[in-house]
Amino acid sequence: MTNILTKLQSDPFANLLGVEIDEITCGYAKCSLIIKESMLNFGGFPHGGMIFSLADVAFSGAACSLHQASTALNINGNFSGTSKVGNRIVAEAKLTNESRKFSYFTIEVKDGEKLIASFNGTAYKIA
Repeated sequence: MTNILTKLQSDPFANLLGVEIDEITCGYAKCSLIIKESMLNFGGFPHGGMIFSLADVAFSGAACSLHQASTALNINGNFSGTSKVGNRIVAEAKLTNESRKFSYFTIEVKDGEKLIASFNGTAYKIA
């Protein structure tokens, strides 16, 4: 897990967003960030792309914890709430099933106990 943790902590885009890697175990990753003014959309709400990016970092960590070389094939989901500047949002990716070449995950993004987005992801095991 140390190698995956090091890779995620050095990810340039995750660092740009201020993503913190809170936990990684086999088939699981938890990441978080604090919402800043620069992350708001024109309506004054946290940008969906930023929320999706946080979920994607957690998905990547969980997938690569199984096989160090995996790539996302598909991620789909729904936005069901919002957050505000200064709040910490948390993304948790959990393995739900896997086969020889594919692994399947649920990813939830929460502000405290409030679910603000949920995704399903499929990863392809490269190696």
